[in-house]
Amino acid sequence: MDKVAVLIPCYNEEKTIGKVVKDWKKELPDAMVYVYDNNSTDGSDEIARDASAIVCYEYRQGKGNVVRSMFRNIDADCYIMVDADDTYCADDARKHERCCSSKCLADFVRGIVKTIWEKSVDFSGRVRYADAGSLSSWILG
Repeated sequence: MDKVAVLIPCYNEEKTIGKVVKDWKKELPDAMVYVYDNNSTDGSDEIARDASAIVCYEYRQGKGNVVRSMFRNIDADCYIMVDADDTYCADDARKHERCCSSKCLADFVRGIVKTIWEKSVDFSGRVRYADAGSLSSWILG
């Protein structure tokens, strides 16, 4: 079982996938970085492999199929899922990882692309989405 697994669904992201893999490996050198290729035709899988990712394939088209396969096939204590188009900042990787530890009460942390604190509250009053960097800073001090 992996302690931390960075999961990256990928479909035709040749321009960004190498950078995404390298950024997350730099910030979390002990993490296993998985790229799940979803029938890319642009060589994204080879670029990810050259950047030292573990490349897996999901041939049923669609991100939902990819996500189901990732969580079915990869066993880890902490999962961090990011997009292959470089929209999530790897600089907050340690904050994400700390939110998975026993020191934090979070069951789920979701990073968002925007840099401002945002939240939406569902009808039960629980925070549904929050900027992971701001949330983990608030929780962990």
